Amino acid sequence: MCPRLAFLGPVGTYSHQAACNRFEDSVEYCERGTIADVFNALSDEIPLALIPQENSLFGSVVETYNLLRLPCAGRDKFVVGEVTHSIRHSLLVRKGATLASLKRVYSHEQALGQCDAFLKTHLPDAVRVRLSSTAAAAAMISKSDEHANDAAICSAHCISTFDGLQVLREGIQDRDTNVTRFFIMSTTQDSRVPLQTSSPPSHALLRVSLRKQEPVNRIIISLGLDIVRVDRRPLPGGNAFDSCFFLELLDPRTNASEGLSWAEAVDQGIDKLRKNGFDCILLGIW
Repeated sequence: MCPRLAFLGPVGTYSHQAACNRFEDSVEYCERGTIADVFNALSDEIPLALIPQENSLFGSVVETYNLLRLPCAGRDKFVVGEVTHSIRHSLLVRKGATLASLKRVYSHEQALGQCDAFLKTHLPDAVRVRLSSTAAAAAMISKSDEHANDAAICSAHCISTFDGLQVLREGIQDRDTNVTRFFIMSTTQDSRVPLQTSSPPSHALLRVSLRKQEPVNRIIISLGLDIVRVDRRPLPGGNAFDSCFFLELLDPRTNASEGLSWAEAVDQGIDKLRKNGFDCILLGIW
């Protein structure tokens, strides 16, 4: 039996396309309505999830990092891999609609931001309405003629999923270098991920708490490993402006056959942080 994987639905979202491209028919796909729903779906029944982490144009997905602040992250929810997916946005409308007739544009907030230049130039007076996903926008305007003057920013693939729609414009993203990165998450750090390559792990993600005005460079000095990415969110339950830092680490070694394994090196770095008084949680190695 194939393991079940949660993704941000409905069918037709970029998350769904990224999941299908990565996992093909090796998993059973389970759509969820929000990123939080995908995250919370991780369980014995659904051991895998695909969650958007960053877009190359619009930046980090804040909701994802807010969820990674929760105590369950690093306890029974772990990052075990990543997927990248090129994003090409289209403007979908009900059949017969024109650009001049549009009053509202629906989409996920990331997609609206990624098409800002097109919207300012061609639909400056249209109201932008945020929804839980790009495919949810397509589903909404396809429902009835009440949305005759509405448009959805989503994948052109959605016209094969939702009836009564047509592509009015293609490639409306601000730049062609529009790529979204997703985290593959699981309920255990050592879960078997279908179709995973046999390459040794080289990434890790840590969560480190820091009090207000405490020098960030103390983390870098204490850790002693290469940090290739830093994200910050407010520390839940802390004082005003306390921080929750997410550190993505990368093994710089091209051949780790000698010395510590990557997992051992990361564990050693975490021990150093804890000995220097930092609250540090391992969120994943992949």
